[in-house]
Amino acid sequence: MPSSKKSRGRQKRTKKAKAEAAEKKITECTHGCPELPTDHVLHDIHRLFKEQYNPDTPNMSSALGIHHPWIHEHLDNIKLAISFWISCGAKCIVDFHFKNATGNVKWARGYAFAVAMLEHFVKKLPGCETGGDAKIMNQLNNLICGGDRAVTLFFAKRIPCRCLDEKKAEVKAQPKMGECYHCMNNFEFAALMKCKGCNIAHYCKKECQAAHWQLVHKEACKRFKKELRQSNSEQVTDLPTQRIMCEKKSSSA
Repeated sequence: MPSSKKSRGRQKRTKKAKAEAAEKKITECTHGCPELPTDHVLHDIHRLFKEQYNPDTPNMSSALGIHHPWIHEHLDNIKLAISFWISCGAKCIVDFHFKNATGNVKWARGYAFAVAMLEHFVKKLPGCETGGDAKIMNQLNNLICGGDRAVTLFFAKRIPCRCLDEKKAEVKAQPKMGECYHCMNNFEFAALMKCKGCNIAHYCKKECQAAHWQLVHKEACKRFKKELRQSNSEQVTDLPTQRIMCEKKSSSA
């Protein structure tokens, strides 16, 4: 009869081996993206992104060459690019979870911006259901100030595998965060007040809302509401991210 000590040791080794196998499977997963040849144009765009993107810069409106000509040659190219960026972002979150690569969440946010903008572009095409500009602007703003919680949940909703389940459970315990459009400080989202006119801008207190209204949001709010009334078939002509950042920069100037 084997001793209980040897039995416990065997169980620990088996458990460790299973954990290592599961981790290897997750870290090698493509998260739903098909394998692409090494000379595929998306790899070239990705290399350009790595050279130009600064993960510490909050303005990510140019991340990943969203308007690269190849991407917009055909709808299938856009869908493949979305799948590719989702895979890249999920891998960043996986590395952050298993290897403690702390800078990866900032990089994942850049991929999330590209995915969100391309998804929005597809929805704005004729014959496609539109989500409205307000929705994409709220989504981008959430990615800016929502931290690793917002970025992780963004990718967890889009991958067909369960590679982010552990990280998703971990971050869901964290409070959802938001940013005041005037003082630009972070607060728990539930504590922020929302502009009833555009449903986009959020404020930590009435004084910030009043100051921001006089400074810049009075005109911006009208513009946002006008955009919501535009035809669903109208294509995107500029990036909502740029408008978000311009409004905030004007407020902080």
